[in-house]
Amino acid sequence: MNELTVDFDGLQSLLMDLGSVMDAAECHGMLSGHACTGQPFNPADFLPQLVVQELAPELEKRFAAELVHLHQRIRTELDEAMLAFQLLLPDDDEEIAWRLQSLGEWCQGFLYGITVAGVSSDSGYSEDFAEILADFIEIGQAGDYESDDSEEDEASYMELVEHVRMGVFLLVEELREKGLPPESRQLH
Repeated sequence: MNELTVDFDGLQSLLMDLGSVMDAAECHGMLSGHACTGQPFNPADFLPQLVVQELAPELEKRFAAELVHLHQRIRTELDEAMLAFQLLLPDDDEEIAWRLQSLGEWCQGFLYGITVAGVSSDSGYSEDFAEILADFIEIGQAGDYESDDSEEDEASYMELVEHVRMGVFLLVEELREKGLPPESRQLH
C-alpha cells in the first residue's frame, strides 16, 4: 500500500478492490471518529465492518497496515492544528449531490468510530457535545438532494463541511478535557 490511498480516489479504489461495503468518506469518518477519542486503535475491530468477504492473510495484513497508517495520520492532524485536519470527501469538481451524500456517509462513519470507542451523547458530556453528535446524525440521515449546482448550493455545502470539521474539533477538545490521558480513558 502507498501514500496515494490517503486521497479520496485512492482510498475509494482500494476499498472497491477489496469488496468493501464502505466508501472512502465513510471509512475516513469512521477512523476520524475513533482517532478523536484517543483510544488505542486495533484494525481487527474495523475490518469486519469494511470488508464482507474473507481476505487472504497477506492482503488482510497489508490492509490493516494501511488502516493503521491512515488512523495515525488523522490523529496527527487532529493533534497538530485545526488547519491540518480535513474531511476526506470527493473533489470540489464532482456533482454537489454526490459530495453531499459523501458528507452524510462521512458523518455516519464518524458516529460509528466514536461509538466503537465507547463515546455517546449520554456519556456525561456537555450539551454542545450532544448537539454536535445530533447534527452529525441529522447530516448522516439526509436523503437524496436535488441541486442545480448553483453557487448558493456550493456555498451551503462548504458551510456544512466546515460546520462538521469544527464540530470534530469541539468534540476532540471536550474529550481531552475529561482528565484522563487519551490512551487510558475508558468510556464504556
